[in-house]
Amino acid sequence: MSDYKISVIVKHPEYEGIKLLLANICRDGLYKINNEIVELEFDKNGTLSCNFINGKQKIPKKYSLIEVGEILLNLENSTVDKVLKYLITPAMEIERIFNTTRYKYLQSIYDSEIEEPSKLISSDCNNAFQALAGIKVYQGNTKTRKANDEFWEEKGFTSEAKNSFETEINDLDFIILYLRNLKLHNFNNIYAELIAIKPGFHEIYIHTNYFDENDKFKTKPKADDNPRDKVFKLLRGYGEISDITLEKLKPHEINRKNYLTYSSCSITEGPFVFRKKLGISYYDEIRKINDVKDKQSLEDNFDIYNYKKPFTLEELENILKETERFKKYCHK
Repeated sequence: MSDYKISVIVKHPEYEGIKLLLANICRDGLYKINNEIVELEFDKNGTLSCNFINGKQKIPKKYSLIEVGEILLNLENSTVDKVLKYLITPAMEIERIFNTTRYKYLQSIYDSEIEEPSKLISSDCNNAFQALAGIKVYQGNTKTRKANDEFWEEKGFTSEAKNSFETEINDLDFIILYLRNLKLHNFNNIYAELIAIKPGFHEIYIHTNYFDENDKFKTKPKADDNPRDKVFKLLRGYGEISDITLEKLKPHEINRKNYLTYSSCSITEGPFVFRKKLGISYYDEIRKINDVKDKQSLEDNFDIYNYKKPFTLEELENILKETERFKKYCHK
C-alpha cells in the first residue's frame, strides 16, 4: 500500500486521478524552473507520479510530496498537507490568469485617473481592453481604419498607465498548449469547463436576461449549434455534455487570442471569481442554477467579487485592495 493511500486518497479524494500542477511558493503562478513545470498525479491506490514538462517533453522524476516541498518549494517543515495546498488543476491556472488580467484592467483605469471610472466597466470598452493587451482589434471591412492604440486612447487611458499584459498572454498560451497536449478523451468536458470559467460567471451575474424564459439559450442543443452555444445551453440546464462531440480541443476560440477576445466583457465587466475548493467544477455548479434566487448557493463554493456601479476613483482604489487576493490561487 502506498504512503498516500490514507494521507491523500482517503482524506482528500478530490486529488485522485486528475492532472495536478505545482504552484510557486507565492501561489501567484506555476512553479517553473528552466521553463519546466511540474505535473503530479495520484492513482486510486495513492501512488504518486511526478513529471517535469517542457512543451511536449515529459521527464519522470522520483520525488515524494515531502521532497517536492523541501527541494522545489523550499518549505520549512514540509508535510503532505502543506504541499497539497500548492497543487492546482490546469483550469485553476486559467482562473488566475483571467483574474489577474481583470485586475490589471482596473489598475489601468485607476492609473489613468479617469474621472468617472465606472464608465469603463462596460462591454463598450472591449476593444479598448484588447488594444491595451496588445491584441489587434478586428475592424471588419470598414474603410476608415484606426490605429490599434486609438481604441484605448479615446477611452481616456494614458500611455503611462498602459499595463503590460504580456505575462498573462504568455501564461495563457502555455496552459492551453499543455491542455492540448494531454490527448485525453474527455475534451468535451474540458471545453465545457473552460467556457464555464469564461464567460460563465459573467453571464449569470452581469446579463440581466440570463433567467428570462425568452433567453435564446433556453432551448435544447441542436446538431448545427456551434460548440460554444451548446455549452451556453448546457449551463442553463438544457441538454447533456454528450451533445458536444469534440475529438480534441480545437474549437477556434480556445486559443490565446480568441479566448481573450470573444468574451472580453468578462474582463471589462467582471466579476472576479475563484473556486474555494480544488474539486469544484464551474460547469457543474452553474448548471445547478435555475433561478436568480439560486445564485446565493454559488457563494458556498466560489469566492465572488462583483462591482457595484457607479464608483469614484477613491472607491476604485479600495476595490483594487479588495480584489488583489484573486491574483493568487484562492483554494484552501
